[in-house]
Amino acid sequence: VNGNMISSSAIAFRLLFALNENMDERQRQNIRSILDFIGYDHLISLQYSFVMKSKKDGTARESIMQRVQKDREYCNYTLAEKNRKISHLYDFYKKKTSSTKTQHCYEIDMDTNSENSDIELQTIYKLKQYELVNSTNVVFHKQGSEITSDEMSSGEFAMLSTVLSISAAANDPHTLVLLDEPELSQHPNWQMTLIDNLDRALKNQVCHLLIAT
Repeated sequence: VNGNMISSSAIAFRLLFALNENMDERQRQNIRSILDFIGYDHLISLQYSFVMKSKKDGTARESIMQRVQKDREYCNYTLAEKNRKISHLYDFYKKKTSSTKTQHCYEIDMDTNSENSDIELQTIYKLKQYELVNSTNVVFHKQGSEITSDEMSSGEFAMLSTVLSISAAANDPHTLVLLDEPELSQHPNWQMTLIDNLDRALKNQVCHLLIAT
């Protein structure tokens, strides 16, 4: 990625995390529908690696401790709760970095729901915020082939990211979603289905959608 552009993998990772925090069956069905529409399987993989810290001097634990203390998300936590969070994050980091693998994979199966998997994704995302996880790559699956979000066509990624972002935004009641020229990069046939896909993503939601074309 050149300049100040954000990679499609970073966008997809952020959207998946936002969805997975409060993903219900409606949102899972939205994602399954859009994956079916663009011809992909219901499995999404997150490939990531860790920034290695010295095991001798406890650099990783110290880094996590400092970040948790400054993290606004935990500002109302008691000391005991912060210590448990530090231990959880460090234990996950230590377990993963102690293995012989340099590349790790987390999978989201849109046909199943697992609370433990949700916690794992939250942990990975938090460690990425703390700059202990890098090289994240979101991988989609299509007829036995693996396709990273960076390798998807611009039309495929635009359709997928639009529906994912709207599904995440629609969690909050009375949300106003503004879309500027969402038909760009889309094949004419896909442009004709865009409203149907957006309508499906917002089904039964108290949400307002304003589109400029």
